[in-house]
This record gives sequence, C-alpha cells and structure tokens, in this order.
Amino acid sequence: AADEEKARRIQEDTVKNAAEEAARKANQKSADKASEEERTRRIEEENKKNVAEDAARLANQKSADKAADQEKERRVHDDQSQDKANAKAASEAIAGSLKADAASSEAANSWDYFL
Repeated sequence: AADEEKARRIQEDTVKNAAEEAARKANQKSADKASEEERTRRIEEENKKNVAEDAARLANQKSADKAADQEKERRVHDDQSQDKANAKAASEAIAGSLKADAASSEAANSWDYFL
C-alpha cells in the first residue's frame, strides 16, 4: 500500500509538473507574442511618423522652391523693367542731343545768313 501511495504521489507530481511546465510555456508564448505585437506596433508607428515627417519636409521644400522661383521671376522682371527704362532714357538723351545739335546748326546757319 505504501508503494502504491508513493507511486500515486510520483504520478501526481509528474502530472502537476507537466501541467505547470505547459502553463509556463503557454504564458511565455503569450508574452513573446504580446512583445512581438508591441514591437510591430512601435515599428509601424515609427514608419508612419517618418512618412509624415518626409511628407512635411517635401511640402516645405516645394514651398521654398516655389518662393525662390517667384523671387527669381520678380528679379528678372525688375531687371527687364530697368533695362527698358535705361534704354528709354538713353534714347531720349540721344534725341535731345540730336535736337540740340540741330538747333545749334540752325542757329549757326541763321547767323551765316545775317552776316
């Protein structure tokens, strides 16, 4: 009877140990799965954040490029306007000079006529 009791206890301990080991393994698997899911979630969040930051940088760069292009166009327009104004002033100066030469020549001819 004592041997049977001892055998029964050993069998119970073996079953209990096997059940505890199975529970530990199941808990570890569950913990590993939860850890992997959390890791995956964090990676996905980081990727979304990086995509959003890249999109913001691209939008800012496009805006800066557009502003630079507009400034360049404004300067070209200003340069062209200045060139036109300079050409007009030069043309008026030449015309004035020609008129002065003509008036001087006419005055000289008038004196020659009187003399």
